[in-house]
Amino acid sequence: MAPSRLNNTFNSNSKCITVGDFNAKYSSWSSGTWNSNGTIIHDYICNNNLILLAPCEPTHFPNHSNNPSTLDFGILKNFSSGDTNSINALSSDHNPVYFEIGINVNLPAIRKIIKTTN
Repeated sequence: MAPSRLNNTFNSNSKCITVGDFNAKYSSWSSGTWNSNGTIIHDYICNNNLILLAPCEPTHFPNHSNNPSTLDFGILKNFSSGDTNSINALSSDHNPVYFEIGINVNLPAIRKIIKTTN
């Protein structure tokens, strides 16, 4: 994962929600393990005031080992909050992940105009 890819995503948008399989492990979200993608993403999130949405439960269960990890998560820019859960519902090596994101929407007041005619 190149930091330039993260810059392209997050610097071009005032608000951004990015979710998916990042193939990134870091002890903050993945059972004490880490890889270089995880370090890059962790540092980018910390240095750019972003929010990590990672479930407490693992999302990836590799067939060849007993070391589940959390590879599937979300990153938020300029959203106030969120929550996520790994759902054990498929026969895949990846669980589906449910995201709930707090969106503060400021809608303009609706003005009702009533016009009467004879």
